[in-house]
Amino acid sequence: MTRHEALVPLTHDHHHFLAHAVRMEEAATQDSAARRLAADDYLSFYLGKGLRNMREEHELFFPATFFASDSARSLVLRALAAHLAMYHQTHGLQQELATGEIAPGTLEQLAEILKEHVRFEESELFTAIQHAIPEEELLRLGQTYRRDV
Repeated sequence: MTRHEALVPLTHDHHHFLAHAVRMEEAATQDSAARRLAADDYLSFYLGKGLRNMREEHELFFPATFFASDSARSLVLRALAAHLAMYHQTHGLQQELATGEIAPGTLEQLAEILKEHVRFEESELFTAIQHAIPEEELLRLGQTYRRDV
């Protein structure tokens, strides 16, 4: 199924999440300076576009999808649980960065969470959103926020 234009900006953000995941996986095998740099770059993205991406999903697309059907509801709940895992793991990364030492496992775990979540949203959740929300509403929701700030 072709991605609806209202969801394309979120898909672009997902590409950035994936790029950071790959970079963190690579940094996990390198020295502490490389791990700190990858962590800092990810946190800069996360605290800006990453959180905005999740907020837009939560506020714009999840509510209507949640109430569309039982199967759609379970997908939204799965996405919310993954977002909580991302928040939790990212908070741990922030704490490690504050101490100056990033454990390789922290980067690896966060990278895996990001990759799994993006695959899920792109392959399952966004398809459900496109089925659950009428075209006119998707177009309206897609124009609600400026996403490339």
